[in-house]
Amino acid sequence: FNGNSPIWFFGDGWEDALDAPGARSMTHLASLMRSRPFARLFPDYEFEPESALRGGRGDLDTGYAVISVANDGSSLIAYAPDERAITLDLGVLADDTAQLWCFDPATGASTDLGTGTGTQTFEACASSEDYVIVADAASRDFAAPGTSRFTE
Repeated sequence: FNGNSPIWFFGDGWEDALDAPGARSMTHLASLMRSRPFARLFPDYEFEPESALRGGRGDLDTGYAVISVANDGSSLIAYAPDERAITLDLGVLADDTAQLWCFDPATGASTDLGTGTGTQTFEACASSEDYVIVADAASRDFAAPGTSRFTE
């Protein structure tokens, strides 16, 4: 959950706070989550090398990169809180080949990164300091993250 003080209790200036960058980015997050099988996503709490996040997790001082993996292997979503490189094990997906996307949480824009297999390292790929990598089992043929609502 994210927000800010004026919005929480409709205090002075709450209307202006609705247009704050953090508030706007929540609409992009909602679009991202609606575009994938959200109810199947589970946080990957394991640590390297057991996790699908094989490198770049960070620590409390630098902020953690985090990852969720769908229990049916259809998608994984990894968030990097800054411009660090992260390494992902795409082998957790249901297909040998993954369709890869970069999602910009500041703008809601998606960039097609092509396909990948195995373990792959990703560099910052968004206009903002933070970024999201979405990897889908290629056979699922999902639309770009954030562009359409997921339906079975």
